Amino acid sequence: MKFSFQKYINFSIFLLLTFNGIAQTLSPQEIAYKHQFDEVLESDRSDSSKLQYIVQNAYKVGLVYTDTPVPYLKKGITLATQLNDIYQRAHLYLDLGEFYRVGGQRDKAASFYELGIKDYLEFPKGKKLAEAYVAYATFSMNDKDAEKTFEYIHEAIKIYESFDGQREIGTTYVAFSFMMLGFNRLEEGLAYAEKGWEILEIKGTPHDKAAALDQIAMCHRKLENYPQAVKYINTCIEIVRQNKPVSANDLIIFLDTRAKTYIATGEYKMALQDLSEMEYLINDNTYYDYEHTTLIYDRGRILSKQKKHAASNQIYFSLLKFPTLQANGLESSVLGALSLNHVALNQYDSAYYYHLAAEESEIEAKEHETLLKMDELNTQYQTKEKEKMILTQESELSQQRVIQWLAIGFAGVLGLLFFQSYRNAQTRKRSNEALEKTNSLMRQTNDLLEIKNKENEVLLKEIHHRVKNNLQTISSLLNLQSNSITDPTALNAVQESRNRVASMALIHQKLYQGENLAAIEMRDYFETIGNAIIDSFGEKAKQVELDIEMPEIELDVDTAIPIGLITNELITNSLKYAFLKNEGGKISIAMKREKNNIIQLKIADNGTPDAFFSISNQGTGFGTMLVQLLTTQLGGEIKKSTEGGTSTVIQFSLKKELAA
Repeated sequence: MKFSFQKYINFSIFLLLTFNGIAQTLSPQEIAYKHQFDEVLESDRSDSSKLQYIVQNAYKVGLVYTDTPVPYLKKGITLATQLNDIYQRAHLYLDLGEFYRVGGQRDKAASFYELGIKDYLEFPKGKKLAEAYVAYATFSMNDKDAEKTFEYIHEAIKIYESFDGQREIGTTYVAFSFMMLGFNRLEEGLAYAEKGWEILEIKGTPHDKAAALDQIAMCHRKLENYPQAVKYINTCIEIVRQNKPVSANDLIIFLDTRAKTYIATGEYKMALQDLSEMEYLINDNTYYDYEHTTLIYDRGRILSKQKKHAASNQIYFSLLKFPTLQANGLESSVLGALSLNHVALNQYDSAYYYHLAAEESEIEAKEHETLLKMDELNTQYQTKEKEKMILTQESELSQQRVIQWLAIGFAGVLGLLFFQSYRNAQTRKRSNEALEKTNSLMRQTNDLLEIKNKENEVLLKEIHHRVKNNLQTISSLLNLQSNSITDPTALNAVQESRNRVASMALIHQKLYQGENLAAIEMRDYFETIGNAIIDSFGEKAKQVELDIEMPEIELDVDTAIPIGLITNELITNSLKYAFLKNEGGKISIAMKREKNNIIQLKIADNGTPDAFFSISNQGTGFGTMLVQLLTTQLGGEIKKSTEGGTSTVIQFSLKKELAA
């Protein structure tokens, strides 16, 4: 049985559902598998023969989404230890590590990977050690550990070079290209894929060649070189079709790459043809549950891009009924797409509902990962001290969920307050227009209305003041909670939420402090909120400067709030990803009013242009979705550039009544 990078990539998808509890009952294939294994292990075969059978057959059950092989793998490890067969034991360690990796139990996975590599080090010139290094490099890439990823890849290449394994070097370069995309190093990823192709075009099998061309196509798609991507993926698919018998699995994967490329270029008819062929090949086989789900999702995306939002919603609604949607990692994407479709249909209540549902889905996924890790700790440590630590972590998760629900509740209250503020402002405007048309006989009534207007202004200032106070209360709660959070991911999420709340609080502070209760001067606002965000990053951002170039521009509160939230997200991402080595740098903010009441906002930094963060119309993170949703709410569009750093330009048109 071969142990290769490509095998692990393929089986990572197949086994993902296993550890999310999808299979509740044994399938006929599993029953037959267990019967055959039990029959072999209970027979009078020698232990070495039983071990060989486990090594050769344990992975076959991966095709039916189950963790059934785990006890047999452990039995094989026991037999290998008794027989002192270090080579076979190393193989089984890596297989078991891979099962735990795709199941999210990363501590267990790391320990079994390390045990496997330790055994293979007894055979330092062997191909298996190199394959183990490539597998562990993939694991490190998923943990965003670039140093370990590069170290293990180069160790693998050294071993292959020692016995002139050209084909293996080529496939390793292709695997390394895949990992470089994981670090968002797109140009380097393309270079390694092309380097692998140069070798595999001569030394590789048809499958190797197709996999290399598919990787090159994927790199070009990420770089938005769509014609080149189509060219390479067409050649890739041609190789697969000519290779008899045709591999349905390879063809499905490569058709999916081409369909997504066609969607990006707007060639929806071609994309639908590929999706239809994928559906024919899948034919409701549970082996392809993930691919079946994604092709339906892509059809919804096509309808959405064709502005057939209602039809797109029907497809997304059907996907929500799939029991494996969350396990496939698509639930939050589908809910986010529904939110954007409802925005396009001007159904903002529904859009807000699905936006919150998407956010909650992401929270549940993160909580699931955290619970798996806690279970792993409970398995490894049995002392009372460790039990206290686990209880503390559970308490922190509970507090975090309480705060999240409080934030959602406060958001609803704030929405009502914002709506009431807007209605009060509109009422005051209509009253003033009516008063201007009255004649001298209505002066007494006009005086009474003027008094009422002053009362409304006082009331409106009080509302803004109270909203600001409520938001500061939320900020204080988040700050208090952050003091007891040790998980860096959770701490970052709380800090980002605190900054978002601060950006809204500052708007209401400016409103009640200024003379104009319906508009905010944005230059002063950007300077205040920008410096506050930089200060929140402490020493990491100590040398980062803030540069604001713009005239005085006033915007109404309904426009200023989404602009403030967008600015918060973009400055935060610059501080997190553009200045990775705490070097000095500059973040600039510019806003100007162009012809036809077009407002242009530009936020840029001069940091590392190939940072891990990028804004994309297909992003699924909360920050990215928030920027997209708010820009859509403004009726605007986003453009980005990575020349000399990273810059984001957002353009939108002011409503006539606001531009007057």
